[in-house]
Amino acid sequence: MRASSPTKGQVTGTELDVRLRWVEADPARERAVDALGLGIQADRIADTLLPELSVLTRRARYLSFFCWAVHEVQQAGAPIRAIHRLEAGLACDEAKLHLGDSPRVCPDIVGRQRATNYLANNEGTRPKRPERLYKNTAFAAYRPLLRRLGLLNSGMRPELTRRGHELADAFAASRGRHPWCLSEISGPEQTLIKGLLGLDFRRGDMRLTESQRRRRHTFLTIRNRLIRGDSALEIIARYAATPLRPLAVPLALHRAYIWETLSQGLTLAFSLLLRERRLSSVARRLKKVLRCRCTSPALSPLDPAAEDCPASVVGLVREAMRLRPLKYGLDPSAVHLASVLLVDGDPVSFLRQIVDRHHLVK
Repeated sequence: MRASSPTKGQVTGTELDVRLRWVEADPARERAVDALGLGIQADRIADTLLPELSVLTRRARYLSFFCWAVHEVQQAGAPIRAIHRLEAGLACDEAKLHLGDSPRVCPDIVGRQRATNYLANNEGTRPKRPERLYKNTAFAAYRPLLRRLGLLNSGMRPELTRRGHELADAFAASRGRHPWCLSEISGPEQTLIKGLLGLDFRRGDMRLTESQRRRRHTFLTIRNRLIRGDSALEIIARYAATPLRPLAVPLALHRAYIWETLSQGLTLAFSLLLRERRLSSVARRLKKVLRCRCTSPALSPLDPAAEDCPASVVGLVREAMRLRPLKYGLDPSAVHLASVLLVDGDPVSFLRQIVDRHHLVK
């Protein structure tokens, strides 16, 4: 959640995926897709719920793997490059272990798909240069978290702390002679990582740092939903109503719901404009549905090619404005865009300002 984000959509051919979870990586482009610059607000909400974690830090065992990797390269003249080579080896092992499996099996391994393609095209020979597998390495994504959790020192050269050495030893002890797989995390690794995140419930709440306490409270609030297998969007939708008690986590999840509906509505309008490429025709369709009673659709993937897309835009934006986003400190510029459509009833200006926002972001 950072949110995934939110999450946080992807463009594949002529189809636009406008789910606005937290800003999510586009595997085809290897960059974040956030056409209207709405991800900053999502990041702030996500940091309230899960400080220091993001959609880029999804796999717990990467923490122990990188601690082990840093330990292994301490004598190397170029330790960062040596870590990248070990990471490339991990991606190749994951590709071989899960050959033919769905990406849902042992997911979120950076470079795994590229490694699968490279090995298939080179008779199983591994690349000599890590850059063949990825431009953006997992170590770059996880290094800030490793530092904030107290596993790495803050210097330019990666060096482990005492806790980092403990986690490196736990990974080395569990690795054995088998190929790497991030799903095969050992008990000692889990115990150490849970303690670092504040999710080791044998420890009292009073001994936790503020970040650990916030992560723990978020987990306890949504634990039953996670056990049931609810998606992030399904969990957020549960907090559409204003919480009766002003507890930090429910309020943050309520803010997330408001922002999800507002940002998804704005992004869907932008996607509709991209698809039709004629502002006047999109404006006419929005003007028509503004006179109708449009209910907010469920938070889910929405298709700008759908006939009811303009009604979905209006329904989402109305739902967000009904819940008074400014009261919760949400982005006033996005709220202003919604007001141009709903209060002023001016879809032409609404669409032009969305395009202006996109140009400003880019």
